[in-house]
Amino acid sequence: MDNITGLMVALMFVTLLTIGFGNLLGAIAPRLATPKGFADQPLDSLWWAILGLIVLDTFWRCTVIFSIENWSFAEFLFVQLGAIMLFFASTCLPSETPPARLFFACMAVFQLWVLGLGPVFGPPPVAALVVALLMAVPPAAIAMRPTPAVYRPATVTMAGLTVLSLFV
Repeated sequence: MDNITGLMVALMFVTLLTIGFGNLLGAIAPRLATPKGFADQPLDSLWWAILGLIVLDTFWRCTVIFSIENWSFAEFLFVQLGAIMLFFASTCLPSETPPARLFFACMAVFQLWVLGLGPVFGPPPVAALVVALLMAVPPAAIAMRPTPAVYRPATVTMAGLTVLSLFV
């Protein structure tokens, strides 16, 4: 294995994830200092938690980067795309109605990216593929139609799928 190349890929990936997680924490801190905290926007707050769990889970699983012996530049770029989408999502967190479409578009693209990892790292278990595919639907639905009728059920569905994804 080319340790230097794997280390460079992992370093950039982890750096982007860490900056995104820092953005999320930086947005949470002022909300905690207010009297209402997260009570005034519970669905938006749930998306913040979903993003945090997804970032931490992605970080936890990134050691698979070291399983690749020879990296191509295209594989490097593709792997970075996932961290970039989570970083972008962290810069436009939903905090009002109507929700930020860019946030949800980034979250949907991230889930499609997860589906595309098979050719790079080998095919994942079928259950993981199904959950990743299902996880692309709620944010895509909100990005296309950010109405309360879509937002509430899509948010609750995504929260459940996110918890499920931690175990598959």
